[in-house]
Amino acid sequence: MNTSRRTRRSYEITKDRPLLSAAVLSIRKRMDINQAQLGRILSIAQNTVSRWERGQIVPATWQLINLYQRARTEEEIRPILQILEARGVSLAAPDASGEPHQTASIPAPAEDLCSAGEGAS
Repeated sequence: MNTSRRTRRSYEITKDRPLLSAAVLSIRKRMDINQAQLGRILSIAQNTVSRWERGQIVPATWQLINLYQRARTEEEIRPILQILEARGVSLAAPDASGEPHQTASIPAPAEDLCSAGEGAS
């Protein structure tokens, strides 16, 4: 990957962290569950959810897709999509029925395989 593209992508993800943190918290609160319960739903540890909500780490692509499928409001959807787009991932448009969003076929970038341990437990 081109260094300037990586730097730009890293900046885009970093500047979106506060919005993403708020989105994760909003999704969890709307679902009326605690961090441990969201962790179980997403097959991750509670402390990973905590670190997302505090903006310490950004979820891996597969984790963002899982969050996107649970997002319902513009404030929840937008930051997730922005980070996915910065990573070169595009998703199908959300449907209006309120059903979980359907995702397009997404290949796992090699970088995510390395960073998955960062957010996964």
